[in-house]
Amino acid sequence: MGATIALSGLGKFTGHFWQPLFASWGYPVWFASVVGAAEIVAGICLFVPWLAAYAAVVLGTIMTGAFITLFTHPSKLMGWGATPLFYLVIVTSVGVARWNDRRRVFSS
Repeated sequence: MGATIALSGLGKFTGHFWQPLFASWGYPVWFASVVGAAEIVAGICLFVPWLAAYAAVVLGTIMTGAFITLFTHPSKLMGWGATPLFYLVIVTSVGVARWNDRRRVFSS
């Protein structure tokens, strides 16, 4: 899942697909790159046990924003937000499962 999210983040830098969508939703075009960079870094951090909980919080925030955006701007192309909602559930599960790993590093 981390790789899928990181690759999705990488796609936000091409500009051919995501940047016009961000503009149509009322966000500045550069915001696609910010979200993409956060997805890349957090997606990679999901593979590091003591960082996974923090990455899950970042990705959960992004997926919540994506869900709200798609829910309020439904389209035939992107749907009503089922995909970010699915990822939100998965990322929350990862964050909860890795919460104790986060504490072990700082208590050692």
